Amino acid sequence: MSRLYRFIVLIALIISGFSLTASAAVFKARLQLAWGTDGIKPEGKAWTELDAKAKDKLRNLRWKNYWVVKTAESAVSGTYQRTALSDKCAVDIREVGNGLLEVRIFDLKAGTEPKLVKTVQHAIKALKDGEYCIIAGDDKNNWENAWIVIITGVR
Repeated sequence: MSRLYRFIVLIALIISGFSLTASAAVFKARLQLAWGTDGIKPEGKAWTELDAKAKDKLRNLRWKNYWVVKTAESAVSGTYQRTALSDKCAVDIREVGNGLLEVRIFDLKAGTEPKLVKTVQHAIKALKDGEYCIIAGDDKNNWENAWIVIITGVR
């Protein structure tokens, strides 16, 4: 093989490696904290109604109304990115390899360390393809309500 041919192959491999790394780093996740209830929207809250597609994904849950508390975006990389979705809830996300996203939900309380509530893994490809990662739990103070963290890919 000629030196020029080897050089061209080496450059092509380097460029393709950069493009694969760049495409993995470009993935962004959309995080939503929603509130499930049979009641009406709490007074004085600037919450919005959950969109129809997300509501359809929650059709097997028992609540009639879903309110979006906060929406945020987070870049996904190999290190945890923490996003506070309320004064009581934070979400850490990171890519753990093998095409998986790891999600950690934390309970936040003033004056204490964040308490890990739940850890799940979800396929990044599924999120890119429009699927949802949904993590939910009951409100400890009112069993008639629930919190829901909804994660999707940003398009």
